[in-house]
Formats: sequence, structure tokens, C-alpha cells
Amino acid sequence: MARFTVTVEADDDPAGSKMTIRLEASSAGARVLEVAIVAGEGGSVSSEAFPPVSLERLVSAFTAPSGTFHAANGGPPVRPKARPANAKSERSYRRMPDPAELLSAYQNADSVTGLARRYGVPRHTMNGWLSRLRRMGLLASR
Repeated sequence: MARFTVTVEADDDPAGSKMTIRLEASSAGARVLEVAIVAGEGGSVSSEAFPPVSLERLVSAFTAPSGTFHAANGGPPVRPKARPANAKSERSYRRMPDPAELLSAYQNADSVTGLARRYGVPRHTMNGWLSRLRRMGLLASR
């Protein structure tokens, strides 16, 4: 399931009014979750402030036949990856090893990438752990 936000603003509206449409798309189709109209500086919105928006056509733009989604960059439709029924929907959290152990490994490592490989985590996770060591005062700032 993917969520999208579409914002409609008229370039020639000096008040700055805007319409925000939130959609949800899945292999079963797409649906509108919310339509919000926010008044600009004048505190009121006229019907002429926005171009006509067909919610039906907007929804169809986010859903292709046979459960595929249109790619955000205008590329070919993309089929969502199937997840096992027991898969967690949350991102897994990787616990930082003991600070003394990590500090020792860092001092003996050739690179942050090599250290990340050693612990089996992405480089950005290793960078986060090293930042944490710096905040703890165990590792000198760069």
C-alpha cells in the first residue's frame, strides 16, 4: 500500500489558497482519504481559486490495470512486491553493540564501510552508531 499527497495551488492566486488531496493506492485500487482546502491570506476561498479537479480521474492516474502502480518518475508501471503474510510492517531496529567493543573495532577498522560489513549492517546504520559514540563522548568529533 502506498500513500500519495497531491497539492493544487493556482499560480495566479495572490492569497495563496491551496487544496490538498491525500490518496491511498494498493493492488486492489486507489481511494481518496482526505480533501482539504486551506484559505490563504484573505481568510476565504472562492470557487474560482482552483481549477476543476476530477477525483475519479485523479484516482485512476494512481492505479493501473492488474494491480500495478505508475512509477513516480513517469516510468513504466511497477508491480508492488509481495510480502509474506507473517512479515512485520515496521522497519527492523538494529541494536548497537557494546560501546567499548564498537570503539575497539572502529579503531582497528580500515573504513566505516568495512566496519559496517563486519557487523552486517548498512553504512548509514554504522554512521548512526558512530555518531552515538561521539555524543557519548567516547569518540572524538571529526
